[in-house]
Amino acid sequence: MAEVQDISEVRKKYKKKSIVKRIILIVLIFILVLVALSFTNETVRTKVNDFFSTISAEFGGGNGFPISLAGSTPSMMTAFSNDLGILTETNFYVYNQNGKEIGNIQHGFTNPKVVNNSSLSAVYDRGGKKLVLSSKTRELMNQTYEFSILTADLAKNGYLAVATTSQRYTSQMTVYDSNQEEILTWYSAQNHIVSLSVFGNGSGVAIGTLGGENGTLKSSLVFLSFSEEEPIATLDFPGESIYAVDYKDGGHIFVVTDKAVRVMSSTGTIEGQYDYGATNLVSFSTEGSENIALVFGDYNQYQQATIILLDQTCEKVGEIHLDEAVKDISLSHDRLAVLLQQEVIVYDMAGTEIRRTSVERSCIGIQMAGSSVYVSLAGRIEKV
Repeated sequence: MAEVQDISEVRKKYKKKSIVKRIILIVLIFILVLVALSFTNETVRTKVNDFFSTISAEFGGGNGFPISLAGSTPSMMTAFSNDLGILTETNFYVYNQNGKEIGNIQHGFTNPKVVNNSSLSAVYDRGGKKLVLSSKTRELMNQTYEFSILTADLAKNGYLAVATTSQRYTSQMTVYDSNQEEILTWYSAQNHIVSLSVFGNGSGVAIGTLGGENGTLKSSLVFLSFSEEEPIATLDFPGESIYAVDYKDGGHIFVVTDKAVRVMSSTGTIEGQYDYGATNLVSFSTEGSENIALVFGDYNQYQQATIILLDQTCEKVGEIHLDEAVKDISLSHDRLAVLLQQEVIVYDMAGTEIRRTSVERSCIGIQMAGSSVYVSLAGRIEKV
C-alpha cells in the first residue's frame, strides 16, 4: 500500500507541475502577442507600455504606512482595486498596499476632483477648464476645454464622459473612447448636467440633469446609446434634486435624489425604489460595491445617525444606529467602513459589526481599497 501511495503522490505532483507550466506558457504567449502587435499599432504599443510600466511599478516593497504628504491635505481618496489614490490641492498620488508610490500626477487645479476605474484616473478642475487622464504611472491625455467643467465619469472599459457649460446651450457632454478619441457630443438645451455614469461596456451613458419647470424644481434622467441619435429614454422627477447617477456591473443604475433612491435598467425602467422623503440625507456611498449605503441624521440638534444598507433592488438589507455623527463612509464589495469622531467601525452588508479601531479625532476621511481601510489626516495617510 505504501508503494501505491507514493506513486499517487508523484502523479499529483507531476500534474501540478504540468498545470503550472501550461499557465506560464499561456502567459508568455499572451505577452509575445502583445509585443508583436505593439510593433504595428501605436495604440496597442501605448497600452502594452502602460501594462508593463504598471506591473514594474507595483513590484518592490514600500516604506509602509503612515504616508507623509509633505504638508498637503488630502481632499479625496479613491480605490484602484487594491491600490489607493490620494488627491491633494496640487497632486494626485497612487500608492500600493505596502505604501510604495507608483504614480504621481501634478495638476495644480483650483477645485480638483477625480473619477477613476481600476487602472485609469481623470483629474479635472471643477469650475475650471482642464482635465488630465492618466494610467497609474503616466499621463495619457491633457485637455483644455472652451467652457467650464461641471462633472465627469470614467467607465470600466476606459470610456470618458465630460460635462461642461456651453455657449448656445445650458450644458453639453463630450464622450471619448478608450483610445481617447472623441466619439460623441450631446447638448442639454434647458437643464444643467449634474451627474454622469457611462455604462461599463461603453455602449451608452446615463445623464442626470437639474432644471426648473413652471417655477418648480425638476430633475431628469436621460439614457443615451452611443449607436443611436435619439435618447433611449427620459425620466422626469418633479420636485426632486438628483445627487448622483452610478452604473453597476450587473447592468443596473442607482439614481440618488434628495427624496429617494431608485435602481434602473440601462433602458430606463425603474426596477426598485427606496423612499425617504423629508428625512435628512447627510451622505451616501455607491462606490466600490454593488450595494448602496445611506446616512441619515440631524447633526444640528442631535448627534445621532442611522445608516441604511440597500441591495441591487433597493431592498433594505441592513440598518445601523449610532449615537454620534458620522464623518465619512466607504464601501468595498461586501464591507462598509464608517469613520466616527475617534473610531473606525467595519460592518458587513447586514449591518453586523466586524471590527472597530481607535483613530485620532483629527481624521478627515476614510477609504476602503480591497480589504484594507485607510484614513486621511492633514499631511498624512494611515492604514487602520
